[in-house]
Amino acid sequence: MKRNGKAIIASLFGVLLFGVGAVEQKGVDEETINRVDSEYERALRENYRPEGLFLMKESLDACTKNLDANPACYDLLWRSARSAVELGEAAKILQTRDWKKLCGSMARKGIEWTDAAKRGSPDRVEGYFWQLKAMDLIYDAEGMLSFIAMGLVPKSRQNLSACYAIDRSYMDYTPVLATALYYYKIPPVFGQDIAKALVYYEEYASLSRWSFESYRQYPDAAEMLLSTKSEKNTERARTLLLAALADPTPRPFYLERTKTLLARLERSSH
Repeated sequence: MKRNGKAIIASLFGVLLFGVGAVEQKGVDEETINRVDSEYERALRENYRPEGLFLMKESLDACTKNLDANPACYDLLWRSARSAVELGEAAKILQTRDWKKLCGSMARKGIEWTDAAKRGSPDRVEGYFWQLKAMDLIYDAEGMLSFIAMGLVPKSRQNLSACYAIDRSYMDYTPVLATALYYYKIPPVFGQDIAKALVYYEEYASLSRWSFESYRQYPDAAEMLLSTKSEKNTERARTLLLAALADPTPRPFYLERTKTLLARLERSSH
């Protein structure tokens, strides 16, 4: 029987990245997963309000309570990482006093859980994707030097490659935009390549509906486009920033960033 090409590529990533066989994992019932997802989605809808912090903490607690009883369950490992990441993200959005500390601790837990998830199911995209999101928290909260010191540059490349090979359409093609932003943000000594970043961005723009965390993706993409100092890209950046400002539920951290970028754009236009 012929094997699907995507499955073959994913299996190769499992061998190349880990060099060991998949860890045996136990499953959980569908009702438990649905309950965990429901709590997470409720919290995510409120992540721009203080209540969102408490709801996401409850979402994380629900995950870890079940994970304690099923420590090798892939579906709980990546969901625990997801809730941890979004708990840190909610604190960042709200700019709480301790958001950087919380982001750092949640990111490290997220990386730990997604490492286990990837070992258990190297052919599935969620572990790689949510590890990338955890690494983003390290970058935002602790800066590039910490990101480099933790060895996250090569690990990011591995995760991006795996996401792209397994399912680049995950979360509305976010792995494609993440690849573009990687080549834009990484220091030159590690392979910064703006031209390559723009190629991936064009791919993303042609495929995505900007439906996943657009409040963050709009300013992220706009900043990259502005760096090219191209008149065409400047106008594209303006469109993205105005779309971010039109969000009916603006998130304080990203609203401030969007306004700063728009002000920079206006200054450069005069």
